[in-house]
Amino acid sequence: YSSDSLVFSGGSVETLETANISASLSLSGGTLIGGVITTSNGIETNSSGSNTLQGVTLNGTAHLTGGSDRLRVYNSLTLNGTADLSGSSSILEFDGGIQTLGADAGQSTTIDIGTTTSTVRVLNGGQLTLEDTVTVEGRGMLRGYGSGNTITSDGLIHANESSGYILIDPDNFTNTGTLRVSNGSALSLAGNWDNQGTIELNEGPLNLYDDFTTANINQSTFTRGSSTEVRLWGNLDNTGEV
Repeated sequence: YSSDSLVFSGGSVETLETANISASLSLSGGTLIGGVITTSNGIETNSSGSNTLQGVTLNGTAHLTGGSDRLRVYNSLTLNGTADLSGSSSILEFDGGIQTLGADAGQSTTIDIGTTTSTVRVLNGGQLTLEDTVTVEGRGMLRGYGSGNTITSDGLIHANESSGYILIDPDNFTNTGTLRVSNGSALSLAGNWDNQGTIELNEGPLNLYDDFTTANINQSTFTRGSSTEVRLWGNLDNTGEV
């Protein structure tokens, strides 16, 4: 337990079991490894590309609220709380390997992407699964950096910022959860994408890019409201029933 402000500006600290921190906790180039970290005020970040969590369970908020704030994850992240990506060009990134983002039983994870340049991304051929406890909302991007990156969403991705959009364009994207558009926002799918879950187009457009088939759209679980559009910007193979 610590009531003192903590700033990690380099090196690494391993939590063997639990750490309860009631004061401020800041990453400024440091690495937190393992264990369960409970914070009253969350974790503050800056623009350092060395801000790292490795196999951590975080109870609280990850604040990426400054311009170009970054937080890199290895070995998955259990987030019982929120990642606030309201900083311009803020980046929450998952580097390599097979990783998950989700919450403990009875808890939830919220990713608030607050600007058009806020990004959740996968690096170095990584495979990221957003578990069914995850909600990504607001406006911004889910994408890859480099080649061979994959995102699978079992949760909810909700474009709900008026006149904003969410762009999903890693090399490979599969939705087995829900994609939702409301409040005059927009959702764009690009790259090698496949919808095996639900699309709820309540208010706003859905933009479909690159090469896809009617099976990729999965029309049996696709619902639309009156103030919606589906815009085809790529190549649709409509062999079979439409």
